[in-house]
Amino acid sequence: MATSPVTGQYGDIHPMFRPENRRHLAAILGLALAIVLGIRAYVSTLGPVLPVPVPADFSQLDSLLKSHLMACIRPLRDSPRDSGLREELALAYAANGFWPEARLLFDQLSTLHPQDPLPLLYSGVAMEELHDPAASLVLYRRVTERFPQFAPGWSRLGTAALEADSFDVANSAFAQLRSLAPQEWRGPAGAGELELRRGKPAEAIPLLERAVQLNPDAKTAHHLLGRSYLSMRRTNDASLQFALGRNAEGHPMPDAWTDRALAHIKSRADVLRLAKDALDEGDPATAARYYEEIQVHHPDEPELLNQLAIAYNRLNQPARALNLIERVLKTDPRHVAALITAAYANSALGHHKEALALADAAVQIAPDLALAHLARANAFLGQNHDLEAVAALESAHRADPSNAQLLVELGTILWRNLDRPDAALERLESARKLDPALVTIYPRITALYLQLDRTADANETVEIWKLVRPRDPEIPLALARIRSSRGSKSPQPNPSP
Repeated sequence: MATSPVTGQYGDIHPMFRPENRRHLAAILGLALAIVLGIRAYVSTLGPVLPVPVPADFSQLDSLLKSHLMACIRPLRDSPRDSGLREELALAYAANGFWPEARLLFDQLSTLHPQDPLPLLYSGVAMEELHDPAASLVLYRRVTERFPQFAPGWSRLGTAALEADSFDVANSAFAQLRSLAPQEWRGPAGAGELELRRGKPAEAIPLLERAVQLNPDAKTAHHLLGRSYLSMRRTNDASLQFALGRNAEGHPMPDAWTDRALAHIKSRADVLRLAKDALDEGDPATAARYYEEIQVHHPDEPELLNQLAIAYNRLNQPARALNLIERVLKTDPRHVAALITAAYANSALGHHKEALALADAAVQIAPDLALAHLARANAFLGQNHDLEAVAALESAHRADPSNAQLLVELGTILWRNLDRPDAALERLESARKLDPALVTIYPRITALYLQLDRTADANETVEIWKLVRPRDPEIPLALARIRSSRGSKSPQPNPSP
């Protein structure tokens, strides 16, 4: 009799498969799994301790940066097998430019977590920052091979390949990025730059136009689009794009570690840069937090106190600003920047005579400084002395003729305070020529054209405005006013024969 694969020689159920023995088998398998997991845990807890690198010049670092790094180093020394702590220290080193130490930690994390693309990606970033582009390109390729659905890997690979003139690799990488992340502007921007480098600006233009459509604030894409337009001899279009792309910097595609890394930036120069950027972008609250963080370690530094006071002024906290500035002026009564900041604080507090005296003192010390004349104009406006304010703004413009914002302020006063729309329009159009990307110009020029009954010019201005800031909520309102202005002009009846 043939033996069944399930039954024994006599047709009985094999003992292993009898119900009473199944529980015993499950227990054996569970024990085996526990042993495997225990071995892994043993290796993890009793295996070799990975080193914790410390920069050679650690003792010479600025106190803010040193204290922050030590707050990351100490817990990892106490718990050297904690991968989360190792990640934080790696990101802290990377965020502050300690790339040899960061690279060692990222390499360690790649070994500890082979299924996570981020440590391997950041090992490539470290090699790029250590001026070894060939090694970084190898690592980026490895990331995309092992993690083909990880879009930031393709973005890094495409950019690195483009810089290495590996156009085929770059083309494939940006194609993958556009497929995985169709709303990410870096995909079409990278593909557009590739076409531009190949000498094909006509092919680059639609890709780069798509990139700026996806992100109107992507300066790099605007700059590349300007280059493409210029190559096609579209000079007016190029000028606008170059203005929109001014001071473009490369910013890699964000990933899950990006925000964590940014939170670790504590290098004094970098924190000051972040604070200035926040002020320039109209975010004085963030700027104040950065300055306050540095002030803890440098409580009496005049330039820092002045910058923090500027942030307080813009937060409408002039009393706090004055408390800081008085400390600066007590030590140096001729500190021009502090005099200007104090003038603004006094104006905000309604102390216009004191503000004017401070601004006058700044002008006497630095007659060629536009900001001093601007503070003087602000003090005159507080006293409703509009003509004197205009004269002060003219002086500021002569001191800094390339500053379009000064012309905007001058045009606004001529228009709204002195009812001189033609003179105002002249100043605003001059400002637009200087800086066509300055968005505050467009609603004012549009309104002036409508006031002067020049609806065609108003409409043309709005069309350019759409290119400068396509999502500006004021644009639909301006278009509605243009339509209303056209509708209010009823057609005149034809004269009777």
